[in-house]
Amino acid sequence: MFILNKKAIAVLTIAVPGAAQLANAQGMDPAQMQLMMENAQKMQACMSEVDQSAMEAMASDAQALQQKVKALCAAGKREQAMSDAINYAKQVKASPEMQKMQACSKYMEGMMPKIPLLDSPATGGQHICDE
Repeated sequence: MFILNKKAIAVLTIAVPGAAQLANAQGMDPAQMQLMMENAQKMQACMSEVDQSAMEAMASDAQALQQKVKALCAAGKREQAMSDAINYAKQVKASPEMQKMQACSKYMEGMMPKIPLLDSPATGGQHICDE
């Protein structure tokens, strides 16, 4: 299902404190570590501009959608479940908050493993009801 990935949000909110440990684990030289720390601070400053109440509302909506989709799947309404999930994912992707988060993540591009902000089994050909 298309929902905000809690792991991605957690990583984004704790990037600066954990950056030094990650750099050490990856065997970075001091210059690379310094660049990573600077970029993590830029990302954290950028993330502070994201409307947290809107993000919390989005997470709440995602939980409600998850329950609705489970009920639709249980009732045999697979296509409606898939359609609702896809529509919600499009709405989230178009939201100013998600666009801002994606823009903020550019500071850590290439520094950390890629963590998707949206889970999307549909892109792998899996139906939402088959999770």
